[in-house]
Amino acid sequence: MKIVGNHKSVICVYLSSTIVRAHQHAAGAAKKSKQALGRSRGGLSTKIHACVEGLGQLARFILTARQVNDVTQAQALLETVAPAAVLADKAYDANTLLACIANKQAKAVIPPKATRKVQRQFDRHQYRNRNVIERFLPGSNSSAASPLTTTNSRLVLLLSSH
Repeated sequence: MKIVGNHKSVICVYLSSTIVRAHQHAAGAAKKSKQALGRSRGGLSTKIHACVEGLGQLARFILTARQVNDVTQAQALLETVAPAAVLADKAYDANTLLACIANKQAKAVIPPKATRKVQRQFDRHQYRNRNVIERFLPGSNSSAASPLTTTNSRLVLLLSSH
């Protein structure tokens, strides 16, 4: 996990993740070391979980293997920030995360999954602002892994420089 800046109290934060493909030689580290690489039929890939503050600046990020679920990293991303609102997509709709956000006295702007028996309300107007993180993480809107494009390679360079 990496803390990029001092973003303790902000108005709102956005949570999302994107997948980037890794080169076949990226898995060359010693076997005992932890690597954030996932294997699939498509090859090696890494998932970047990001917490972006309201003005579009990266607050925190975590690198994991591709197969790691988004919601499993959300509490770690929110650990040191105290936002007034947390905006995320349906992948982050989990009771444990909603309780964590409530403990921080923040507003959860996360649409409920269709499989919820009782659909809870969320601020649709505020949810429209999620485009901030969609612009920060290129390819995070697609379901398939985005190839390592020029924009994604710039993002990887940004993350590795911190």
